[in-house]
Amino acid sequence: DEAEWKSSMGCYDSFGSVIGELRAKMEVASKPKEEVEEEDTEGVDLYKGAFSLAYGTLTLLRDAKMHLKRERFYGLL
Repeated sequence: DEAEWKSSMGCYDSFGSVIGELRAKMEVASKPKEEVEEEDTEGVDLYKGAFSLAYGTLTLLRDAKMHLKRERFYGLL
């Protein structure tokens, strides 16, 4: 938050423009890149979607993407 930053780091006002540019670049760099999946058109889809998996109250997978095709081999580790 910019207001919080200014209140705690007010002694560095003379570097304000440089710090602002650096913060903007860091915000862009910290965002995760969106995953681009290859579209495999071979074979028949058995399942394509997202799911969650839990054991009791422990969440093991949340919104995991899965794409299963016929005549392919899959394993679970």
